[in-house]
Amino acid sequence: MQNNPENPWEVILKAAQAQGRTRPHAAPAEPPSERFVDQVRTMRSGLWEFARLLLWRRCSVIFAAVAIVLYALCHLLLAPESPRLIPTPPKPSLPLTR
Repeated sequence: MQNNPENPWEVILKAAQAQGRTRPHAAPAEPPSERFVDQVRTMRSGLWEFARLLLWRRCSVIFAAVAIVLYALCHLLLAPESPRLIPTPPKPSLPLTR
């Protein structure tokens, strides 16, 4: 890259360096400790188990709702017509006299 003071990126970079927002070269990071790595693995597996639990519960609720809807449809479509619970009295063919 050329050192052109009128280049907008150079101006931004110099302003950031003047405020201490950037480092010219980052020092190589030391590797994390084994304990930290084990904690991350444990947390990761715990989060995975929790996510599977939530997903299973959500799917179970959806499957239960679909099963209820299917049962209701089958019941309404396949159930025979039920007779009336209270039979209506027959209409008299002759007028009632005393």
